[in-house]
Amino acid sequence: MHLALAPAVGVVGSTLLILGALPVAIWAFIGRFTGKGRPGRGVWAPLNDRHNMIGIAVSTVGYAMSSIALGGWGDLLEFTIPGILSGCFASAFVYAHKGAGAESPAPALGRYLIPIYPFLLGFLWRVATG
Repeated sequence: MHLALAPAVGVVGSTLLILGALPVAIWAFIGRFTGKGRPGRGVWAPLNDRHNMIGIAVSTVGYAMSSIALGGWGDLLEFTIPGILSGCFASAFVYAHKGAGAESPAPALGRYLIPIYPFLLGFLWRVATG
């Protein structure tokens, strides 16, 4: 099975995903470096956040599935960038969107972004690097 996606589709798709996640990551980074996290919570600590590793793992699955669909495997370096970005952004999404109360829809938003965002970024990045 070979996918008929042009590298340009992967470039545009992965660029849009990164641009869409940048505001959340920048907000989390500012909170991290200023020592002022979300009100009522500690500062963002992506290396201590399990969502970082979940994001990397899901991105790996997306990258691998795209590699299989395209009929070839990419270099490790080509995967390292979307893996790091996926983990970092997944952690930032959860940190930014996790609500204080159970009635808040924000925790659900964070949970839905974790499997979808890293998978798409890993998949489209592999298409882009064809």
